[in-house]
Amino acid sequence: MANSSARKGQGSISVNNNYLRISLPRSLFGGKQKFISLGLENNKINKAKAELKLLEVQKDIAYGCFDFTLVKYQNKAEVLPEKEKDKIIKQLMSELEEKYFFKRPKNRQSLETFTRVFNRLNYHLEKYQNKVLTQEIITKVIANTDSGSAIRLSLVTSLRILCKEFNIEYDFTGLSSGYTPENKYIPNDEHVIKTYELIRQSFYQTSFYIIRAESWGWCFMVLATYGIRPHELFAIDYERSFKKEDNYTLYLDENITDGLKTGSRKVYPIPIEWVERFNLTDVENQVLVESKVRICDFSVVVANRIKRIKKYLGNNPNEYTHFHIYALRHRYAIRAHELGFPPEAVARWMGHSLTMHINEYHRHLKDDTDKIIFEIANEKISERQRIKENKPSYEELEEKIQLLEKDNARLQLKIREICSDFPDEMSA
Repeated sequence: MANSSARKGQGSISVNNNYLRISLPRSLFGGKQKFISLGLENNKINKAKAELKLLEVQKDIAYGCFDFTLVKYQNKAEVLPEKEKDKIIKQLMSELEEKYFFKRPKNRQSLETFTRVFNRLNYHLEKYQNKVLTQEIITKVIANTDSGSAIRLSLVTSLRILCKEFNIEYDFTGLSSGYTPENKYIPNDEHVIKTYELIRQSFYQTSFYIIRAESWGWCFMVLATYGIRPHELFAIDYERSFKKEDNYTLYLDENITDGLKTGSRKVYPIPIEWVERFNLTDVENQVLVESKVRICDFSVVVANRIKRIKKYLGNNPNEYTHFHIYALRHRYAIRAHELGFPPEAVARWMGHSLTMHINEYHRHLKDDTDKIIFEIANEKISERQRIKENKPSYEELEEKIQLLEKDNARLQLKIREICSDFPDEMSA
């Protein structure tokens, strides 16, 4: 949305993610592009506000009093009138959604995040609904949770959002520290396969139940083989995915489900043998239609359905269903490391930054996993050494070439001698 004024070195109004900003002249910062974020959504009213701010910037540039720290041009946070600050919690909650999405895009992912925040606040603040939100109330609800727990962490995060949206001051420093995720059980590959077999055996009364078992089994093994999140099953581009000539690559398209947590991406199967072994190219996904649940609830539905399988096992309760469905994603990451795949590639396939990938999954690596990785690495080193030892040197190759050239010259001479004895036959 640049205009001619930018070319003249006076700045211009531009749009980034549907929010207005001022693009400053590159000449002010030695050729580097700088922006002033205005925090204003792109609409007619806000465009008028942005134009006024741009005039202020242009005036300062012209008079040589431009503030290079940019502090002068930042929009100050609106100070709520006292009557706004004195609203009871019930009123704050009723207005929270509008304020939350004022500066955020509204899509499936952001709606899911907001819903979790809203429900968490409603639960912890339920008995204070008709009171003004004070520092004393915030302290009480936080004190009702255990220090260092996941509940404390999520509550503090939600209260931060509430206070920020309504300009309520509270010092949350250190209140969410001390939390470390517990080490959940990660199944090995034998465990994964036996659980899959139980799923396939769990429904057998009628052909309808067989289809359901195949559907759930297919979902289970796709999660295990590709390490995707349960709700990402909805975002599979079936037209492009599971092609043998493309290494059975799985393509996730965020446009199918109105957004994904880490965007569209392609994912490779690990190990690739599982695709054919468990017939993943034959998409039996009627369960996705049958379940008719919200995408964000799908992982819960998958987990509950697998737990329910035990009811059909009669007197044969089995240990192989005792893990959370998300553990399949953890196992994918660990398996990739065991097989020697580069961490940066695996992180990309899983939709992570390399730092996040290492921080999240390396804590799940066990001593035997480290042993496997070490042995594979040594096998590769040994293989390279064998190749190097059997590979002839440059001098040896030169010598062989010279011998071949001599042999070739002798053969050419012999051919000419033979041809000279039979001139008529050769000309024919």
